[in-house]
Amino acid sequence: MVIDGACMRVVRWWTVAGLVVLALVALGDRADAAVPTHGPIGTQGVDDGTGSTVRASTSLTTRLYLGGDFWRAGGRDHRNAAAIDMTTRLVDHGWQVDTNGPVHAMAAAPDGSGVYVGGEFTTVNGVARRNFAKVHPVTGALLAGQVDVDGPVLALAVRGDRVYVGGEFRNIGGRPRHRLAALEHDAVLTTWFANANGRVRDLKLSANGSTLYVAGSFTSLGSEPATGRVARVRAADGRRRPLPINFQNSYTVLDLALSEDQSTLFMAVGGPPSIGGNRTRAVRVSDGALLWQYDHESDSQALLESDGVLYVGGHFDYADAADGRTRLMALDSRTGGLVAWIPRPNSVFGVWDLDPSPWGLVATGDFTQIDGAARPHVAVYDQVLFDDPGPPAPTCSASVHPSGRVVLRWGSWMGEQVYSIRRDGQFSGKVENGGLAYSDRRPSPGLHRYEVRVQEIGVVTDIDCGVVTVPAPPVLCRTTVRANGQVELRWDAWPEEDTYVVRRDGAFLVKVLDGGLAHRDEPGVGSYTYLIRIKENGLVRDVHCGPVTVPPPDWCRAGVGADGDVELRWHGWPGEDTYIVRRDGVFLTKVSRPAHAHIDTTATSGRHSYLLRIKHAGVVTNIPCGSVEV
Repeated sequence: MVIDGACMRVVRWWTVAGLVVLALVALGDRADAAVPTHGPIGTQGVDDGTGSTVRASTSLTTRLYLGGDFWRAGGRDHRNAAAIDMTTRLVDHGWQVDTNGPVHAMAAAPDGSGVYVGGEFTTVNGVARRNFAKVHPVTGALLAGQVDVDGPVLALAVRGDRVYVGGEFRNIGGRPRHRLAALEHDAVLTTWFANANGRVRDLKLSANGSTLYVAGSFTSLGSEPATGRVARVRAADGRRRPLPINFQNSYTVLDLALSEDQSTLFMAVGGPPSIGGNRTRAVRVSDGALLWQYDHESDSQALLESDGVLYVGGHFDYADAADGRTRLMALDSRTGGLVAWIPRPNSVFGVWDLDPSPWGLVATGDFTQIDGAARPHVAVYDQVLFDDPGPPAPTCSASVHPSGRVVLRWGSWMGEQVYSIRRDGQFSGKVENGGLAYSDRRPSPGLHRYEVRVQEIGVVTDIDCGVVTVPAPPVLCRTTVRANGQVELRWDAWPEEDTYVVRRDGAFLVKVLDGGLAHRDEPGVGSYTYLIRIKENGLVRDVHCGPVTVPPPDWCRAGVGADGDVELRWHGWPGEDTYIVRRDGVFLTKVSRPAHAHIDTTATSGRHSYLLRIKHAGVVTNIPCGSVEV
């Protein structure tokens, strides 16, 4: 058919929300894709033999590890597992791992401590090990502290200290786990549950390790439906994360791949075409929408995406058989269109696995030739390079509010729910429930660097928020002379400070604790200078409260009561404890604090004059109280 002058091939009809949708893929090859332009590099491989096949690979330092169903490699006995030293491209006969059954999955520990091997076996190097083992990366010797699995292990994924195991089992390490489990430090995690009701065929971790994608023949995972036989869970605890696939994969999903930006999930769907198998599908992760699909004559069973190209391996006999696209091909990962690359591996079952490595794309299977060269069961294409830094960390901004607090805002990190806030390399606070903002209310003045930390499965990611300058707050100190001669000081709070030193005329007066912001002093009559001293991180800051003058008391009142007694009342004199009352110039009595009053019951009839005498610091002050008629 011809649409807008372009030659197109109908891939598949399907229905979405009641509408019939037709996916079209250009027949013309995409020529600008960065696919290999020459054949695979030369390496030794697994010796050809009846039924020999390589089903899995992984890499660590200079070695490429192979697992499958074979007996010899590099001309010597290697039962089901072997390693190629990529510095020489020869089989490393010093790495010896022999199993009594096929190996289906391999994964290298990120810290280089070992290589995990999964499959269908009961012994490793002659020692009892059921279907799962960890071996030394240099010698292949069994490592201690491992678990047995009561059924085949078909998939492995590793992040940090954690290993995810999928397959067809019901118990692992003596604990009931149905087809999916998580191990940490060689022990089954007791708090991680995501049981599947059918076989698990593949596991893929998101680039930042927070999400585990699971594929297989199951229809439920963790007690929730798994539409399309694919699900995703939180890698930390196995809880389901939404993946709203809106179509069915009717048989099984054999392999998964993620686009480099993590926005698209690719699925290799197995089974007969009559029930929806033999196809490669691309799904948008955010809403589960089917973006495109490519139909094959038989199963696609291995996927790997790099630089906009999806490499597809399987045992399909045609995908445009006329030009030899069989068992290994390339598609435009954005559109599903064909890419000009035709490696032509031979054999019936073709390519079982595609893996990234430091040396390029690794294809393994039961083929013995590829791209016209003898490559027994393993081919390394060094022009397909993999740089997996993970998705870019979201941006984070830090700003200083006029109040002095620092406000942080950041973007979501792959749906993470908990973020730790760090100021100058130290923990400052925690934001939970997926919050994306934080207010640091008490930073000290000066330069501060902020980071948002995400920590999951032993992997730490720090999101840099930048450096901000917190200005010194406009701390004010105010003084008030009260009517009783007391000097009242009040000041503003200093961030993160709860101790203030009050100084009068340059000398220590008192220490105010527990965040107190006020003090009353009784200095007596005179002029004084006050300041508040703050010590922080070895630095001294003085906040001046200013000079004050305490005047002498300005009144004393005398009056005659109803009973004829004379009543005297006066203001207290700051710092004074004793007052002398004089009548008509003669001593009458002495009054001590706290009394600021006196009743004269001895006054005779007539007019009398009263005054209050105070002696303070050697100075005599007389305060007139007035004259009264008795």
